[in-house]
Amino acid sequence: MKIGVTGSDHICDRIQKTLEKRMPDLEVVYRRSNDYRYGLEAAAQFQKGKVSGIIFTGPTNYHYALKRLEPNVPWTFLPHNQASILKALAESAVRYSCVPDVISIDMYEEQLVQGTLEEIGISNGRVLVAHGSSPNQGDFQDALTDFHRYNYFHNGAKICFTNMEKTYEALSAEGIPCIRISVSEDVILEQVYHLQFLENTAQKNRGQSASVQIYFDYSFDQETDLSLREWEKVHYQNEMRELIYSAAHRMGAAAFSEGASIFYIMSSRPVLMREFIQNGEYQKILFHGQQTPHNRLWIGIGYGDTPMGAKSRAAMALNHSIADRSGANYIAEDEHQFTEIKINDPTDHTAYLLHRLHISSSTYEKLKEILRSHDQVITSAQLAADMGITERSANRLILRLEQENCVTTIGKISGGRGRPARIMKITL
Repeated sequence: MKIGVTGSDHICDRIQKTLEKRMPDLEVVYRRSNDYRYGLEAAAQFQKGKVSGIIFTGPTNYHYALKRLEPNVPWTFLPHNQASILKALAESAVRYSCVPDVISIDMYEEQLVQGTLEEIGISNGRVLVAHGSSPNQGDFQDALTDFHRYNYFHNGAKICFTNMEKTYEALSAEGIPCIRISVSEDVILEQVYHLQFLENTAQKNRGQSASVQIYFDYSFDQETDLSLREWEKVHYQNEMRELIYSAAHRMGAAAFSEGASIFYIMSSRPVLMREFIQNGEYQKILFHGQQTPHNRLWIGIGYGDTPMGAKSRAAMALNHSIADRSGANYIAEDEHQFTEIKINDPTDHTAYLLHRLHISSSTYEKLKEILRSHDQVITSAQLAADMGITERSANRLILRLEQENCVTTIGKISGGRGRPARIMKITL
């Protein structure tokens, strides 16, 4: 297998040292530049040179090049993990004699850094993240440098973490404490194995690959209680992760994440059409992302000859969904054609109830049949007996039905001792 790597000298040296030690038989071609925009040119050269996969050394050059490349070669980037952050904190202690409680960072996952601080005993630390800039802006690196500089002089940042070479050089030249984030050996090897897997899988699934990309975000700008805001973020993130991984499990698909906000589901085209779109998994995720005005969610679906091609087109469809402010989500058949995802209204309503009631489609059908046999009028004891569940479980289901305005109390019946039982009309 032949892999192309593009990035700064610092990170390419790290990758080269790791791969020569751990995977000496792997053929690797390096294209080095401290300008993240060079990644686009380097990747184009790699594609002409018939590499089997491309590794971008960070999310910045990856996302900059992603929209401009044909997805005929699998590519990935090196994400940062807790080991990267711990290494940076250790370097801070050695170089600057401090363990910082306020950190200015590039576009890393805030929760990753915050969690790492908490693990080393800094429970009240602050993480200032540069979310406002985009790698597609011409002044992106200058904006990042200004962001770190301002945080250091005005927002109490003790140190700046960056993987942008020019930003690191500029801040260091001004005497601003700065650490250049590196990547762990495990992450490097993990991404190489990922590319090898994609190459092997592509030969078996040509023309049938499909991918879903899901991006969700939060908008708690008006929240003054920072601890409550962070708790809500984590709570929503965990719910979304559980929902997506459960959907992938039911589909027999693979799910993985890029950071805390982007998820992929990888499957085949027939399974994706049948299970994700027609059987309501899409609507469950969409409804969950629209539960409150604080949550924002976009979905893109891509089809391709290879898993990586489908993944790339899913990202293109997602970008199209974000750009379309109508709230529509899209499918990308190729790099230029986008089709809005549409589902019939009955499926929408059913998917919504399945999600809100926390039941499967088979349980939902059984519930409908039981209610039909009782002319929609039933007690909790009758419902429990007919469904083969405890009365406590039946009462929990009834409570959720009440929250959806499906239950009307039309009378009560006394069974002797204890409180009278309600007679309810339940309409789905």
